[in-house]
Amino acid sequence: MSQQFEAIYENGVLRLITPIVLPESTRVSGVVHEKQQDQLPDAELVRRQQEALNAMFEEIHKLPQTPATDGLSNRDHDFILYGWKK
Repeated sequence: MSQQFEAIYENGVLRLITPIVLPESTRVSGVVHEKQQDQLPDAELVRRQQEALNAMFEEIHKLPQTPATDGLSNRDHDFILYGWKK
């Protein structure tokens, strides 16, 4: 079985960017090809990230733009959670 993956070399260790699925203690071998820094990210990854950002911004825009009318503020945080004020 073969899998492709990306990793970053840091402090003598290859740190995986993309996960691989292997049983524990599996021995593997491979060839390392240095990736050029000026290469653009995978188009599919960029598309998925943009979709996630757009979804997040849509949710943010749904939040009320007026202050809450419950009489509480961030100054009440410690009192509400811990029963004491700073």
